Order: sequence, then structure tokens, then C-alpha cells
Amino acid sequence: MWARLHKVILKQGNSGWLAGVLLLQGLLLLPSLAAGEFSNALTEAEKSWLADHPVIRLAPDPQFLPLEFFDVSGNYVGMAADYVSLIENKLGIRFQRVRLNNWDEVLDQARKRQVDMWGAAVPTPQRLEYMSFTKPYLQLPAVVLVRRKVTEELTLKELRGMKVAIISGYGIHDYIVNNHPQLQLEVVPDIVSGLRKVSMGLADAMVANVALATYYIEKEGITNLRIAGESGFEYQWALASRKDWPELNAVLEKGLRQITPGERRAIYKKWINLERPWSEKIRELGIVALGFLVIFGMGGGWMWYRSMVRTVERKTADLKRELTEKGKVEEALRKSEKQYRDLFYQLHSLAQSTAADTGNEFFQSLAHHLALSFNVKYAFIGKLVDPEIGMVTTLAFWNGSGFTGSLTYEIKNTPCEQVIRNGWCSFPENVLEGFPEDQYLIDLNIESYMGIPILDGSGVPIGHMGVMDDKPITDAPTNQMIFSLFASRAFAEMERQAAVEDLLRAKDSAEHASQAKTQFLSRMSHELRTPLNAILGFGQLMQMRKEALDQDQIQCLDQIIKSGNILLDLINDVLDLSRIESQGLELDFKDLPVDQVVKNAIGLFIPTAREKGIEITNRVSDRVEVRADPLRLNQVLVNLVSNAIKYNSKNGTVFIEGSIIEESRYRLKVTDSGIGIASDQLKVLFEPFERLGKEFSEIDGTGIGLTISESLMKMMGGSIQVESVPGEGSSFIVELPVAKELPSSPYSSPSSLSS
Repeated sequence: MWARLHKVILKQGNSGWLAGVLLLQGLLLLPSLAAGEFSNALTEAEKSWLADHPVIRLAPDPQFLPLEFFDVSGNYVGMAADYVSLIENKLGIRFQRVRLNNWDEVLDQARKRQVDMWGAAVPTPQRLEYMSFTKPYLQLPAVVLVRRKVTEELTLKELRGMKVAIISGYGIHDYIVNNHPQLQLEVVPDIVSGLRKVSMGLADAMVANVALATYYIEKEGITNLRIAGESGFEYQWALASRKDWPELNAVLEKGLRQITPGERRAIYKKWINLERPWSEKIRELGIVALGFLVIFGMGGGWMWYRSMVRTVERKTADLKRELTEKGKVEEALRKSEKQYRDLFYQLHSLAQSTAADTGNEFFQSLAHHLALSFNVKYAFIGKLVDPEIGMVTTLAFWNGSGFTGSLTYEIKNTPCEQVIRNGWCSFPENVLEGFPEDQYLIDLNIESYMGIPILDGSGVPIGHMGVMDDKPITDAPTNQMIFSLFASRAFAEMERQAAVEDLLRAKDSAEHASQAKTQFLSRMSHELRTPLNAILGFGQLMQMRKEALDQDQIQCLDQIIKSGNILLDLINDVLDLSRIESQGLELDFKDLPVDQVVKNAIGLFIPTAREKGIEITNRVSDRVEVRADPLRLNQVLVNLVSNAIKYNSKNGTVFIEGSIIEESRYRLKVTDSGIGIASDQLKVLFEPFERLGKEFSEIDGTGIGLTISESLMKMMGGSIQVESVPGEGSSFIVELPVAKELPSSPYSSPSSLSS
């Protein structure tokens, strides 16, 4: 039944659908009227629910004329808005209007429960997952719109292979995706974008509801579209509310039932013009005029007849002149439409073809498309290499069949000079008359020339681009605009290339500086170690003869040896850090038994721990081999155990634990009971020379041990992390790849070393 009504409406054109709206709406309301479902009171439970939910957020479609939209003053208006206002007045409630940018944003906010209801929406499977819908209060068909030159009737099945514009997030969008997935959809943000794409030939058809489409076709003055058929989808607009608020849906249903037929008709008359079309009035007037003509014609005689003949002749002549003028206007409009459509296609092709190109390939592609856009034989892009004397080097030169090698030439007394100095230049023909000394123009027999400068961000010319041909070029008003867009693309690539060159120069400079630093540190370490080894050597010899020294001399000697060792450690650490940064440190990977590696590292600190009364507990008993450099892994563990002792509390403890994680990784954990580290200091803990405020304390150190440890762990495929609580201690965790797991030993057990 609905399909037959829609066909009648569609055949009547834009005026027919208006009359059909009321007929469809009347049929839609019959069940409600027959059932007498009008109620003037809410239940106590519903009133209580509304009291508990004083803010109900309504998000309309901001541009859905004439159903709902926001006017220039920001007011929510339209057919749906009038229905919502009536419900508010009848039920004594108020909805909070939320204005969003588009329908996609409305859908997204509803899914996130950031809005609570819609004023006009069509239920679809996707929307029913999170929204409840009332019974529909307005029903209209979705139709297929095409350009007038497409004469056949079309349904969705006949649109296969065509580019079909559809509004994102609307009910017809979901319907086509679910029922006609084979269609090639061109999703647009709003109705105007879709109608313009079809009008300009960028899309073959559009599917939209007939009211919305007709309204905007008239509003935008689009004259080359027509309705080609039905889509098989009917918009049944209803109020929608959050699915987790069924009470709100029940309230909205009662509100709709309280709206009387008279109030509904008033809304229709306000937004939809249901007066009889002018064609009907003209036909009625024609019938009346014909009656008078017959009556008076019987006695008018010959004078009346001659007067009518002259009038008809005059009207015919006026009509011919009007039709001639109209034809000229339509022809001009067709030419203008074709001109701008061609321009759009050229720019679209340019953007697609050069999107992935850079460097020389980009400029060659740009020059080729410049020649294609103007249908000329030659196109070129040049870079100004010497502004003082006007010297230009071509970045690309299209010669009609391929690219010519780079040319460097002086632009004096050439049209290129005019372009660089004065901006846009166009010589549609006889260009040689203005530049008779330009040898390139003579050799190539150039008849026409157009060019534009390429400007930097300050408006200073850095190059130019142009086209030439051996025949005249059409001097169209859009030529300069097309050239400007091409020039903008060329400048963007030139700017990118300049930035890349700056980065490469900076990289080379940094590499040279790093290499110089490495060489300096290597030489300095050698120069420092020679006298330092002598100092330490003589100090150790003197220690062997302590009996010849008094107590003050012994203390000074101990301080000399201690300071010398600290300085030697610093030199070694700085050299290691330099090698790591310059990627000059080579590792020798081996399979290492982790329990033995830990035991060796701890053994170095037994005397120091006893002096400070610190107990070291080794709980690593796993028979596991890890893949690492033995020297560098020992360096990391020595650094962690050393720090755990240095920054520990008096009579504190150090625990070393191990475990296999993720089957292929081994984790070692070194925990102390020391002073801990504040959370804001953890961020800079691994920075070079960072000692977290202990620079002037009695605790010795260089501040780069952890930096080196972190780098070494990364180079060995591992990692290092820290967990700390101020006042309770810190845990340093290292992870390494497992080489293999060994058979467990019956003698393996945790060991403890105490003072």
C-alpha cells in the first residue's frame, strides 16, 4: 500500500509529495485515534522518575530542515521542535537543548550517554542497540536523485556500479549498508554537500528523504536535478531516548498521544505549504476564461478576432525574444558549469597524483599535470639560484613526450624575468614579439606563454613555473587560480626539501661533534691514566711501608689512593659512556649461569658490607643461563650492588632475588633498606651525572653508573627498572633473555652474608 502511494507522490513531483505528506500522516495516525490512546496524567512512578532526573538532554540534528534545526538566533525550531514543545507544555517538563556540530556527533554522544534523547530519528538495527523509540509521528519516503540528463527510472538495484552520495549516520545510510552492501557509497556530512556533488557530476546519484531533498534543492537554487525513483526505504521519524531509561520512553509516548489532530495539522501548515499548486489555479482560470471566450466569441465579431490575432502575434514575438535570452543564459550557465567542473577534476587529479611523490619525482609529476591541465606541449618548474643576476635552474621540464635534463639559464630579457619581477604573466599568443632575444622561444617556435612566481612565506620569489606551446593558449579567467594552486604545491615541496637539507646538515654536524668528542675523551683518558697510574702505583708502594709513616701520613696516603681510584672509575665510566653513544662498544654474547654471575658480583663487596654492618642475602639459586656479555653484565650488577650498599641505612639489608618470567625472560631484583628515592626524582634517575642532590654528601660516586647500566641492558636485549618508597628503600629490577634452563643442583640454596 505504501509503495503505491509513494509512486503516486513521486509522479506528481515536488508539489505532489507535499500533499502526500498529509495523506500518509493521516493513515499513520488512524490506529492511535481509533484506540483513543490520549491520556492527560502521568503515573506517580513516572512523576517520581522525572523528579529524580531533572535534567534530560535533547540533542537535535542541527541541520535537518524542515524537521529540526537551529535558526540564526540559536533557537531549536522545526516540525520536531514544535512536537517537543507541545509535549513539554502538556506534561509540565522541560528538556535541555544541546547543540552539536553534526548528526555524526549526535550519534556518538548518544552512544557515550552524554545526551539522553533525539527529537526526530529513524530506528535502525545499529541505533536500537542503545536507544528506544516511540511510535513514529511522521513518515516520508527516501528517493533517488539524479541529474536531469539521466532519463531512466532507477531503484537501488540499478545503482550498482554508480557512485551514490549518502548522508553519514542517517537511517538510509544504515539501511543501504545492511541491505545493499554492493553499492559504492560516497559518504557526505550533510544534504547540501551531497546535492552539489550530484549536480556537479562528482557523484552519479544521491538517496535522501524527499522532504529534506526538495527543501534544499529549492533553497540552494539547484536546477539540474530530478527524482528518478524510490529507494524502498521509508523514513518513520520518532522520538528516541536512552535504552537504559525505559521510563523516559513511556513518558514521551504519553506526550505524543496527548497532541490533538488539530495541533498536528497546525504544525504541518506551518512547515509544509499545502496550498494548491499554481498549475491548478491556472487551469481553473483557464476554464473560466474559456467559458467567457465562448460566450463573448459568439457575438464579438470580426474586430475582436483581429484584436486577438494582433495580441497573439505580439505575445508570440515577446515569447520568442524571452526564449532566446533564456537560451543564451542557459548556454552561459552550462559553459560556466563545465568550466568549473573541469577545474575541479584537474585539481582532484593533481592532489591524487602527487600525494605520494617527493623530490624530483614530485616536481616531474607536477610539471606533467600542469601541461595536461592546459593541454600544452611544454611545462616547467624552476628554482632561483642567484637572485642578483637572475639565474634559474629547472627542477623539471616536460617537453611533450618526456622530461628534459636540468637547465640553468639567465632570465634577462625573457618572459620568466617578467614573472619573477611582476608576478602572474599571460601571453596567449605572439609571445616572440615581446621577447625577440629569447633564444629558447626561438628554438622551440613558441607562440604562447603563461607563468607565475613561486613565493616563500614572506612573499619573496624563490622560483617560478610556467607553460608554453607552439599554438595559442586560451586565456580563461581561471588560469591564474589554477597556476596559484600548482605554485602552492611546489612551494610546499621546496620548503620540505629545504627542511630535510637542514636536518641532514645538522645530523652531519652532530655526528662530527660526537666523533670529535669520542676522540677527545679517548685521548684524554689515555693522558689522564698515565699520571694517575703513577700516583696509584707510588701510593701502593708507600702502603707496603706503612711502618715508616706516622698516623697522619697514613690517613693522607689512604685518601690519595681512594681519590685516585674514584678518578680512575670516573675516567672509565666516561669512556664507556662515550663508546656507547658513538655505538663503538662491542659486546661478546655468551650463555652465562646466572647464579654464578650474581655470586661473583656479591663477592667483591663482602668486606665493604661488613664494615658498614650490612647483611647481603643472595636468594638466586635458579639453574638458568642468560644470554649476555659477561663483562658488561658483571658491570651492571656491580653497580647495582654497590649503590645498594652505599645508599643503605646503618645495619641495613640487601636482598638479591631471581625468577623466570614469560618463559623466555629472567628477572633479577636487587632490594635495599636504604633512604629510598622520591617519585619526582625517579624521572631523572638515569640521566648522566645525576646524583639526586648527593653531590656534596660523603657518599662517593660519578652519577653515570646507572646511565651506563641502562644503556648496557638495552644493548644486551634486556631492561632495567626501579621501584622505590622514600624512607623504606629501593628495588632495581633487570631482565634478560633466557638462554636455557639447567638441571637443578641439590646444593643450591639461598646464602646470607652478615657482618
